[in-house]
Amino acid sequence: MRWSKVLENRLLSSPLPETNIKYFKLKDLLQRYATEISPAHKGGESEIYRLSAISRCWLGDVEVIDLTKYHFIQFREDRLKKVSSGTAKIELMLIKRVLKVS
Repeated sequence: MRWSKVLENRLLSSPLPETNIKYFKLKDLLQRYATEISPAHKGGESEIYRLSAISRCWLGDVEVIDLTKYHFIQFREDRLKKVSSGTAKIELMLIKRVLKVS
C-alpha cells in the first residue's frame, strides 16, 4: 500500500510532458496516420485516399486544439451534400480513430 501511495504521489507531482499537439493542424495528424498506421490495415489504400481527401478540405486546416463538435457537424453537413450518409459516417469514424491514436 505504501509503495502504491508513493508511486501515485510521484506521478501526481511530476510535470506533464511537453507536447506540441495543440499546434498541429488536423491535416498533420491525418497525414501522419496515413503514413504510419494505414498501410498496415486491410483496405489501407482506400483509407489513405479518404485521409488525403479530408486533409485537403477546410477541416484539415483547423488546429487540433481548436476543434469542436461544431466543426464535425459542419463537416458532416458539407459531406452529406456530396456523398451518402454511410460514407460521411465512415469518414467521421476515421477522424475519430486518428484523434484517438494521436
